[in-house]
Amino acid sequence: MATFKKIDPANMAETANLVQVFNISPDSTEKKIVDFFQYCGDIIEYEIVPVENGFEALLLFDKASSVDTAVLLNNSRIDDRNIVVKKYDDAVKEAAATTETTEAAAAAAPSGTSKLANFIADTMVQAEQLSKSIDTKLGVTEKFQLLVEESKKLRDSVDAKYGISEKTAKATTAINTKIDEIKNNEK
Repeated sequence: MATFKKIDPANMAETANLVQVFNISPDSTEKKIVDFFQYCGDIIEYEIVPVENGFEALLLFDKASSVDTAVLLNNSRIDDRNIVVKKYDDAVKEAAATTETTEAAAAAAPSGTSKLANFIADTMVQAEQLSKSIDTKLGVTEKFQLLVEESKKLRDSVDAKYGISEKTAKATTAINTKIDEIKNNEK
């Protein structure tokens, strides 16, 4: 495990709001890492430290529920690596129970898409199916197209009654003529 200096979990009364991230690519930037986890919840403090062949990060969230969300990102991809995300307490317990390096832990992580990625993909498919079903039942697309057509007819009716297009064309011609006159007088 990396040695964190900025955030010292040993001095913290409550470590339930901490997440440790392993197997971060050496190509990953601090901004990219923080932005990646920011949607999980407010990050109060973080520390990213270099380790052999990359980085590890310790993130302190404002709520324990944010930690649960962040853990769902385990095996997600940042740059060229699938990251390993664990609750800090679990990571400490595992480190104490085994002498495996973080690279071995990352290699043991399941390959392929993460549970979160599968969940998002399934949810998107279900949302698309639901929207098509609702559209079929309620005729939303058809009603919207009718509304657009009615709006065009109203526009044409107002234009015909008040001659807006014709008046605009005449005004544009008059303005262009005046501009040409001014340009010719300047020469």
